[in-house]
Amino acid sequence: WNMTLGGYSVPESTLLSFYKEASELSENMGKGKYIKNDETGYAIHYGAPYDRGLAAIQAELTTRTIILTRTAPVLCLELHMPSWRGENLRNIKDADRLMTTVWKQVLFGKEIYDVPLPGGAAYAAAARLLAFASFKKKIVSGMNYACVFTQADGKTLAALWNTEAKTTITLDLPQGALLTDMVGAETPLFSGKNTILLSPAPVYLACTVPPAELAAALEKALHAAPAALEGFAKRHDGETMTVFVKNPGSSPVDAAILGDGKVLFSGKATPGISTFRVPVRGKLELLSGGQKCVIPRDEAFIRVKRLKKKPVFDGTGAWLAGLAVNKLRVPRDVYPKSALQPELAYFKTSFNPDGHDFAADYYLGYDDENLYIAVRADDPKHINKVTNGYLWEGDSIQWVLSDRDIPPVAVRSRRAEAQ
Repeated sequence: WNMTLGGYSVPESTLLSFYKEASELSENMGKGKYIKNDETGYAIHYGAPYDRGLAAIQAELTTRTIILTRTAPVLCLELHMPSWRGENLRNIKDADRLMTTVWKQVLFGKEIYDVPLPGGAAYAAAARLLAFASFKKKIVSGMNYACVFTQADGKTLAALWNTEAKTTITLDLPQGALLTDMVGAETPLFSGKNTILLSPAPVYLACTVPPAELAAALEKALHAAPAALEGFAKRHDGETMTVFVKNPGSSPVDAAILGDGKVLFSGKATPGISTFRVPVRGKLELLSGGQKCVIPRDEAFIRVKRLKKKPVFDGTGAWLAGLAVNKLRVPRDVYPKSALQPELAYFKTSFNPDGHDFAADYYLGYDDENLYIAVRADDPKHINKVTNGYLWEGDSIQWVLSDRDIPPVAVRSRRAEAQ
């Protein structure tokens, strides 16, 4: 998958069904049930930052791909390098349009080294812990996942993660254990109750508890884990805001929305995304399961002015006099935010020093018959290479009219965004 293009699939959605169908096909052809995944991988730009953005997401998705592959009848998995430069690497720059997977070749002096990205470190940790491991059980509770294995040395290993957000589980261990994070850092756990953080970055739990016993304890802990609610508020009009609450779990959760410490709403947040209309207050907070978090808010709200007379479209723009000027600017108003990745060179960056940060001023007005939209776009190169119903793919103006509340990206699921 070229992750810079978006649209990549998360492994939990289709990977195992793909393996199952491939295995069944192999058996039907008389070749046995075991298969090989000879080429796969999430590719990012060669010059992508190591410590944030797509490199971090790539590491999470790659790790989960390896773990889930280990639960299937798959003999081997190759993370395929999309490009191989070899000696030509001596001329490469971070800005070059070259993709890489969880490691990349880097020139130091006269030598070329294979340097791991975060996904490379995660790959090494997963390969070490899962080598010759025997799969025992997979547990899924909402967005929480656990896969239990027996390692070659007889110890029990569990891989744990949440596909959407950070949440915690409380696990009661009869004896000590070793917790290893996605890139191999180890933390000892002691007998008794332990709080473990789950996130899209898997962690590994190794112990001598029998697999069935650990699986039962994990199943209980995952089902008891409170769903981590998330909220986002958008201004609806001058007096009210719409609060979107995401419940990633599988059952309703009691929740309250607070405004400056006072309860504005109290009730159930159903699985998925719920919307609530509340009056505008200074500080909005979401309270659930004894935990409180601040609700981010989008204050963008524009009152459209009623025109006193019918506009005349003569090219002078005289009818715009007296209307408020609303501005679209880079990077604030660029969507999707993935378009800001420097390597895509859509805007002026170190990758594209001769680029141009597009801008636009727009005006809104209405009368009894029409809504009027006027736009002045700052774009030195006017071009559209497509026609008819595909005009939107080139230089164009797009807008949306909706009679319902559209959940903002902040509370949509990673899986929904990826698909």
